[in-house]
Amino acid sequence: IKKIIEKTSCFIVEKESRRYIEFLSPNKNQESIKVNSLNNTVNEMEYESYLDPCEKGFNVALLSDAGCPGIANPGSRIISIAYKKN
Repeated sequence: IKKIIEKTSCFIVEKESRRYIEFLSPNKNQESIKVNSLNNTVNEMEYESYLDPCEKGFNVALLSDAGCPGIANPGSRIISIAYKKN
């Protein structure tokens, strides 16, 4: 996980996770991190834009509080969009 965090600058999270990212990778430049939040107030179009870095070849990490982002809301919505986009 630490190696992946080191290589990733875009995160999709259920809650603010900068402290967790900093805990895992204390030398990572926190200002270089882009964090997008998953919650019920975000519309579907905005969710789709969260995956733009993937389409440009960058890693995007999905961090879940529940541990099941592919199944549980709201992570399942972003997984569904990613699947549709291949």
